[in-house]
Amino acid sequence: MKKRETLFIEGGFFSSQLLWSLIIFFEYSRKKKIKNIIFEKKDVRVLKNQIILKELKKFNIQFLEDILPFYLVNRFIMYIILLPKCIFLSFFFSKKKFDKKNWEKYQFHHSVFDTALSLSKDGTLFPKYKILLKSIFLNLKKKTIAKFLLKKNIHTIFSSHNVYSVKSFNSVFRKKNINVYCHAAGNIYKLPKDKDESWNNLNNKKLRNRLLKKLRLINVETYWKKKFLGKGDYFDSNLAFKKKKIFHNIKNLVMLHIFRDSPFISLDKKRIFFDYIDWINYTIKILKQSQETWFFKIHPNAKQWGENSNLIVNRLIKDNNAKNIKIISDGNIKNMINLKKVVTYSGSASYEAVSMGIKPIIISSNSLFNYDKNLTFKPKNLKEYKQLILLNNDKKFRVEKNKIINAKKMIFLNEKIMTLKKNLNSISIYRNEKNKKILDYRLINKSIKNNLRFLKRLGSLLSNGLTHTLSKEGIKLIN
Repeated sequence: MKKRETLFIEGGFFSSQLLWSLIIFFEYSRKKKIKNIIFEKKDVRVLKNQIILKELKKFNIQFLEDILPFYLVNRFIMYIILLPKCIFLSFFFSKKKFDKKNWEKYQFHHSVFDTALSLSKDGTLFPKYKILLKSIFLNLKKKTIAKFLLKKNIHTIFSSHNVYSVKSFNSVFRKKNINVYCHAAGNIYKLPKDKDESWNNLNNKKLRNRLLKKLRLINVETYWKKKFLGKGDYFDSNLAFKKKKIFHNIKNLVMLHIFRDSPFISLDKKRIFFDYIDWINYTIKILKQSQETWFFKIHPNAKQWGENSNLIVNRLIKDNNAKNIKIISDGNIKNMINLKKVVTYSGSASYEAVSMGIKPIIISSNSLFNYDKNLTFKPKNLKEYKQLILLNNDKKFRVEKNKIINAKKMIFLNEKIMTLKKNLNSISIYRNEKNKKILDYRLINKSIKNNLRFLKRLGSLLSNGLTHTLSKEGIKLIN
């Protein structure tokens, strides 16, 4: 068997993301004695950067388009090869029994729905057949390319994320026990072979406990106070704070996500809903029976992402004739002061709720749930979910004071330790913000020289088994 000496760089990165992460993987490759690097995408701006150019000379560089056989390059031929299978598979795609599939099919199934929904228009409840067919084709094409790359002695894959068709791509290598690292939220993390992970899930309990043990409570509380005032390190939270309208009369709040932004970085097979749409549709059907008024809070970054979430929420409310539900776009953490119930899929609102003394209802597991299952309600079935939402017992949803600090610790980890954004001088970017992508590159490039030693250190740590990159503050903690 030939020695695996090749690193593959998947092509979905923004230029600014690729710039800093390449420094990490150059050092990782040096430590692992990797000699070859294959780029899926030729990002001229990054590859001509003087710092990157100097490092590239140490490796044999190839580009995917130069090594692919003709039948994988020609789109028409790919259609001929894959279209029959696409049509065949299209008859088997359903949201029912999604948790009964084997691991690889489960990854592919979600990748197809993720991709299809992202390609659809706002307000789409189920992708049109043409969009579904296109999504299946894109995912099959990615898998076909991945299977070709298996012949290239791949040691490690470095992917821009683990959703949409990239999840299908990654699954091919994971099945073969080839190293797969992903990027998300300014973090690089390793995917286990047959279990999903996320940038902040920290299924690596040893690392999580080590970090939590070293945290100083005074730093945790100080950061929480800054976050509460809209001065933390998490962009979405700060953006929400700028929308200063406070609703002190709100008692019941459903915190929405961005519908077309995939929630499936890490798949939780035990969740009770397939996706955001099924969750909200069923929730509205339940709330229609409630005697109380409920508020749905639009995600603060929906517009930046490129979505008008109101379209789908209004449609579902109207279809179910639920007159006791109101939509709000403004507001921030201070809205939680008088709340008694908070419902969210799995996002940061659950951490904030516990920090405010409220035990939230969540659908999919997150690091808060993984750390302490008593901090949230995660229903095991639809019956339990309905009972919790309609339950008229405020005390049931209060968190013990001695446990509130645990949520604040997890927020500190997420926003200060598990992301490199502040160290890199990076800004948050969403798919609809072209000008900010240019600005982000300039900002990161301006500080890249000062960060070289730090980034190379991270590459070395990853090569030695660290599963997640850590901020400078995080590195100090584990040292």
